[in-house]
Amino acid sequence: RGGEELEEGRRRGEGGREGEMERHREREGEGPRQTEGEGSMLCWGQVGCKQLGLTPGQYGVSSEATHSDRLLKHGRVRHICCGDGITVFVFVDRKVLYTMSGQKQRKLGYINEFKKERIHFVDSEASRVVFITEGGNIFSWTLKENRGVSSKELRLTKPELLKTLCQTRVIQVACGKDHSLALCKDGQLIAWGQNAHGQLGLGTKDASHTSSQCLKSMAGIPIAQIAAGGAHSFALSVSGAVFGWGRNDRGQLGLGDTEDRHKPTYVKPLEGKKTIHISCGEEHTAVLTKDGSVFTFGAGSFGQLGHNKRRDEIKPRLVAELFGAKVSQIACGSYHTLVLVPSS
Repeated sequence: RGGEELEEGRRRGEGGREGEMERHREREGEGPRQTEGEGSMLCWGQVGCKQLGLTPGQYGVSSEATHSDRLLKHGRVRHICCGDGITVFVFVDRKVLYTMSGQKQRKLGYINEFKKERIHFVDSEASRVVFITEGGNIFSWTLKENRGVSSKELRLTKPELLKTLCQTRVIQVACGKDHSLALCKDGQLIAWGQNAHGQLGLGTKDASHTSSQCLKSMAGIPIAQIAAGGAHSFALSVSGAVFGWGRNDRGQLGLGDTEDRHKPTYVKPLEGKKTIHISCGEEHTAVLTKDGSVFTFGAGSFGQLGHNKRRDEIKPRLVAELFGAKVSQIACGSYHTLVLVPSS
């Protein structure tokens, strides 16, 4: 069955024209769309007030949307990524700000290490944030937990240049919990790290791969975006076809079942939805469509799916709470979800 799904997805995924592929690569890392001025950022799931800049009354587990508008007063947001305890914002003017657990005040902090570099893409996981500059340099920013505190507080180390990836001409990265994906400028998709659930997409499940492995099954399919969660992965083709693989015990691949997939599998339930962006949490996934709708699926025990219920969804389900809002960007943390709604 997996082979038939992949073949069907390949037929649809190869539909992207060369010109479309080039336009995607010219703006890689831009995120779904830029926002046109201030708007609203809404979040749901397990969130911390200091991580998201929220007031103490908005702290805790909630499946209802919560506004955090003041974060958008710094300018137009180009890209957002959420990690375990940190949220990073890249603005159109390329300044990079963050908010995270352990900050003494609920406000954004400036990342000053990249004054001489223009950041155009960022992704994160539990212990690090990865930045890609317009010049092709890739930096890893490690998050370390402070010892001797009752609540989780994080501190940051100095960004480290990843020379090996820089030589590969990587244009996108996706950080899972213990695995990573990278999209190269020549269209090649590579993966490395843990593979216990087939999250590397190599057709097998095994302990781990310390060196990068090429996903040959995706060769020839022009890829617009990649995403990685706790132990699952996604790729979005230029033509809008969605492929998922890896752990699926909570339905996080959106395939209508809970069986793991060890190689890229075409996500048929998203066919016709015109997907433009995908984001993954620890065990859940969010999808943004061209018309600004948001679909979520996977684990819902923390309210991270936004359906005002805490049950799992094994197929993509529309977030009805956002009805009437045209969302421009999405980002999943480990157990929460953010969306950005630009002002009209």
